[in-house]
Amino acid sequence: MAHSAEDVDMCRYVPFARFHAAHSKKRHSRRYTRTARTPVTWLSPSVATAVRRRSFKRISRGTNARKIRKATERIALKLAQRTRTRAQACANDILRKLGYEWRLARSVLAYQVMNKQQARRRTCQEKSRAQKEAAPYVHILDDAVPVWALARLTSAFARTSQFWDVHGYDVDGPPIPFFSYVHSLKAYGEMPPVTADPMDACVHAIRDVAARLFPAVQKARFVEWWVHCRRHGRGHQLHFDSDAEGDGADGPRHPIASAVLSLGAEGVGGPTLVTTQTRDNANACGRGWLVMPAFGRLTVFDGRLLHGVIPGRGPAPTDDNACRITWMCAFWDTIDAKGAAKPAPAAGLGHIRALRKDELVRLVRGKLTDVSSDAEPRVVTPQAVFPVWERTQDGGTAVLDGEPLVAYDACFVPSV
Repeated sequence: MAHSAEDVDMCRYVPFARFHAAHSKKRHSRRYTRTARTPVTWLSPSVATAVRRRSFKRISRGTNARKIRKATERIALKLAQRTRTRAQACANDILRKLGYEWRLARSVLAYQVMNKQQARRRTCQEKSRAQKEAAPYVHILDDAVPVWALARLTSAFARTSQFWDVHGYDVDGPPIPFFSYVHSLKAYGEMPPVTADPMDACVHAIRDVAARLFPAVQKARFVEWWVHCRRHGRGHQLHFDSDAEGDGADGPRHPIASAVLSLGAEGVGGPTLVTTQTRDNANACGRGWLVMPAFGRLTVFDGRLLHGVIPGRGPAPTDDNACRITWMCAFWDTIDAKGAAKPAPAAGLGHIRALRKDELVRLVRGKLTDVSSDAEPRVVTPQAVFPVWERTQDGGTAVLDGEPLVAYDACFVPSV
């Protein structure tokens, strides 16, 4: 298995490499042999013990201090993704020494993927209760996006699409500045012709689905969309969707609702986490829901809520080059879009060249994938998590609803 640049950095800058190499030679230990082959995935608590003893004195000084800290945080993440109590205790010890007071709870980072047999065991009453609790915040649907729209979006934003090269998007490199596009929306119920502007037709079709879940979306006048392509082990920091990155004169404005459409293979990448936390609430909100990635799955949630992507656990289920591809959009009553062309670049393009309307039309009108006929939309029961946060001290006690928030920098939110 090939190692990523982050894995190489971790072995280079964190002084457990010699410890790890010595134990990998033990023939009687299958665990350490596995560790030698895939050191990031199969970390043991023994490795964390070596890190605790030998690396913390070097974190705050030296030319490689930033890389050492980052690599140590990666080790803490891999331990926090294990279900064993000892691994969780080691992760909390590392994070506490790094200065973190809170971390995402083990029910979030060490998420469990429910298989079909486990899903069948859930009674109709349990599913109904879970959907009712999540209804004011988040809805999940499979097979809800029209086949013609899903086919065009899948083709336009495939891993080999020119879209990523044009925007300088490197799945293995550092994050590029956020960029997005804005379309004006017709009145609810009106649909532009697919042949004239396929992307415009796609966003209207998804608007119609979102409006059935959140009726306020019917009044939206604009839709902003963007795309991400990330490796299995990478996540996305928790954030609020806001206009102009929250830099407005009157404070941040949030969309009516936001939507996430999964275009990648099932199980590639971590789940989307949607919490009940809003920016106006100065106290912690301890509830949340995990949405597992699956091709064609549409997640629609209240645009005011804190959300993000959890790094995937273990190896990718398909191959090492598989990516978590998601198309996101936000529905607005008003938004500040730069430029007069449609679609207009909304934010953060900087040195990145925005696609012209004719280029975007050609991209989305590209070769269609082989898809089946339209199916009946299926409601997916969200996977509730409680608590969302836990402390790095006191044995990892849960952070309950109503507790005062700590500074964001004191919270361990891995995005890797």
